[in-house]
Amino acid sequence: MLLKLFATRSLLALMLGLGAMSSVYAQNQSPQQMPSMQPEAMNPADVSDQHLEKFANVNVKAQEIQEKYKSEVDGAKTLDDIETIQEKMNGELVDAIESEDLSVQKYQQVGMAVQQDPELRQRAIEKITEKSNSRP
Repeated sequence: MLLKLFATRSLLALMLGLGAMSSVYAQNQSPQQMPSMQPEAMNPADVSDQHLEKFANVNVKAQEIQEKYKSEVDGAKTLDDIETIQEKMNGELVDAIESEDLSVQKYQQVGMAVQQDPELRQRAIEKITEKSNSRP
C-alpha cells in the first residue's frame, strides 16, 4: 500500500517536473508549486495560439504515457523498479514535448503561464479536453 502511494506521488512529481500540467487537465486540482530551478513563466500575453496548441497536444500525449505505465507502476515491487519506470516515462515525455517542436524549457514556461493566468488556463483546458475527446 505504501509503495503504491509512493509510486503515485513519484509519478505526479515526475509529470510536474517536466511541466506536464496534470493540474490543468484535472480542473479541480490546485496549482502545484514547481521546483525552484524551473524557468520563469512566459507572460500570458506572449503565449500564442500555436504555443497553446502544442502545449495541449503534449498534455494529451503525457496522459497516454501515464496510462501506459500505470499497470507497471502498480506492479512495481521496489523503489528501484519505480525509478526505472520513471526513467522510461521521462524519456517518452521529453520525446512527446520535442515532437511538437518545443523545448522542455519552453513547454515549462507555457505551463507555468497557464497555471498563473485563469483565462489562459481555461483556454488550455478547452483545447486539452477537445483533443482528448477526439482521440479514438
